[in-house]
Amino acid sequence: MFLNKLFKKNKGIILINGGTKQFSQDFLLACENKNINCFKLKASNCILSIKNKETKITQDNQIIDTEKYSNAFIRIKGKSPHMTALISRILNHKKINVNDKVNLSSTIKESEKHSFNDEKITQMISLSQSNLSVPDTFIFSKKSFELNKETILKNINFPCVFKSSGNKGKAVWKVNNIEEIGNLIYETENELMMIQELLELEYDVRALIFKDIYFGAIKRTSTDGFYTNVSKGGDAELIELTKKEVDLSKKACKAVGIDFGGVDFTRTKNGIKFFEVNKSPQIKGFQSATGINIPEKIVQTIDSK
Repeated sequence: MFLNKLFKKNKGIILINGGTKQFSQDFLLACENKNINCFKLKASNCILSIKNKETKITQDNQIIDTEKYSNAFIRIKGKSPHMTALISRILNHKKINVNDKVNLSSTIKESEKHSFNDEKITQMISLSQSNLSVPDTFIFSKKSFELNKETILKNINFPCVFKSSGNKGKAVWKVNNIEEIGNLIYETENELMMIQELLELEYDVRALIFKDIYFGAIKRTSTDGFYTNVSKGGDAELIELTKKEVDLSKKACKAVGIDFGGVDFTRTKNGIKFFEVNKSPQIKGFQSATGINIPEKIVQTIDSK
């Protein structure tokens, strides 16, 4: 099935992961015979960028002008299922018809522990598409980093932050040069990684939300100059949030489909920026800092619904 009727009157078609050479050639010829503009895109050659809540797709250092297209056809997911799904979500969000709902999700390989929707790289797309601010971000694979290195290096400043899939700060590094990025890319086994701007902050905030109920928040301060995670030695204390910050934290949980989440963000002069929504937030440190009995609050919330 198609998300919407494919091949209606359109401005053009993006062929994603065309499969065999023969299929791609036949597809392009069919488009040519219909006077339809067709663009070939290979997910493994692409990077994604997020800036000011806007997401762009770049292939071989060229930004794809999605305004030229109204349909996309995905032949196969190939060896880039995660990137293919993220591209599908971006195009669908831009009102470009994409075939088969399965292309939008459930594409992480079983060997990777995190489910697709709550995985931190996917969250960057989901949060920005919900009009929530995140740090400037580049998402890429080992291959696409090399193919689009020129674009990435033109648009990042060192030091920056390198992230892969993981929790409790175990897959987050501060990097100072391209060599350090290269070493981390070589070592990771995940399909995708990301680089984000390093925001100067005295502390970050974790708000705890369950089923749209705000439990409280802690202010987390680094003891090593970078990591604020309590599990990595960060200090935590109770902090008061504004109503807007609480509302945006609830919106962040909804954006990534998490009922019980630790919403991590920082305050900037332009408003808050979200780092992630942790689906398995640490409870012990939060309770120690706030005095809130989290299991009791969870039970009360469930009982009141």
